[in-house]
Amino acid sequence: MSDLPPPPDRVRNQRMVHASVLASIPLLYWTAHTGATRIAHPHPTFAVVTGVLGFLCALIAVLFPRLLPSTPTTSRSANAVFLVRWALAEAIAIFGRALDMQGAPQNWTMPFYAVAVVLLIVYAPWYGRDKTQSK
Repeated sequence: MSDLPPPPDRVRNQRMVHASVLASIPLLYWTAHTGATRIAHPHPTFAVVTGVLGFLCALIAVLFPRLLPSTPTTSRSANAVFLVRWALAEAIAIFGRALDMQGAPQNWTMPFYAVAVVLLIVYAPWYGRDKTQSK
């Protein structure tokens, strides 16, 4: 990769996508806690599977660039890395929403929303940060 920072247009586009994904997390939380029909209590298997999937999504979001093959002929697209990380963070929040709809208590679901927001803040697009995001 070159030592030049990414063009401002690309960073602006990344920021727009990032803002929409980040804005959806509070919306998911709000819709789960305002008058939605909920089941009395989630099935324990559902809760465990959702927790494991959420953990795996968070782990993959952090390790994703290291999981890609790195050869001279294949370059890691910073846009692809950003989008995959944001999609995984969104998936974590959706798992929290699913638990909410199953009637899980708030202390079970809040970590899903919190992890999603933290990942989105940590992997926010900033001008000149392109090289660090793709490593």
